[in-house]
Amino acid sequence: MRAVLCYSLGMVSTYAVLTGDIISSRTLKQEEKAQIVKQIQQTHSNLPDFFQLRETSGLSMFRGDGWQFALLPAHQALRVAVYVRCTLKGMNITHADSRIGIGIGPISTLTVGESGTGDGPAFQLSGKALDELKRSKGFKIQLDSSNEIGKTALAAIATAVNHLILRLTISQAKAVCGALRGWNHQQIADSWEPRPVTRQSITKHLKSAGWDVLEQQIQSFEHIISTLTGESL
Repeated sequence: MRAVLCYSLGMVSTYAVLTGDIISSRTLKQEEKAQIVKQIQQTHSNLPDFFQLRETSGLSMFRGDGWQFALLPAHQALRVAVYVRCTLKGMNITHADSRIGIGIGPISTLTVGESGTGDGPAFQLSGKALDELKRSKGFKIQLDSSNEIGKTALAAIATAVNHLILRLTISQAKAVCGALRGWNHQQIADSWEPRPVTRQSITKHLKSAGWDVLEQQIQSFEHIISTLTGESL
């Protein structure tokens, strides 16, 4: 039996909580679903190193196709969420994807261990965001703030980003994964699996993916959240 630590955070820092579920999980073969769950778990374990996050909670899996975790700093939430979806869309599984509700706000308690359970506005807003997505594919962002202009801007960003992600091919999604990590085109080409490809092919994939627009939307999200929460970029 493994120890689990639960501690109170006093609702000081602003966290981001990502709550997701696998899209059309009931139509997937059991083997495909297992591969997607494994990919989400692997992606979560890589996040601290890939995005220099100050803190990530454990990954909580629920209902067979649901998942959740918290992270700091909150302004990294959309970049991480896009990365999660692109790792799935880069798999050789038709329609592999996840809808994601992003909640941004304080956290009162957080359980550290194999799961990422906790309580506080950020957790509640994230669950609410996912519920409001219902059967649609995409992102929903809920912010613990009275700033209606900021909320409207975030909703527009989520819509624009989702529009781009839904159109991604497997190769485009893989290229975007590298770009999200800050790699240049040559680095993405050299790390390509199952074998390296040319820099020109990566340039083509990113252009077709609309990476310039996607990056701009993510940076806008980061600026808005850092401004509203007082975080430094």
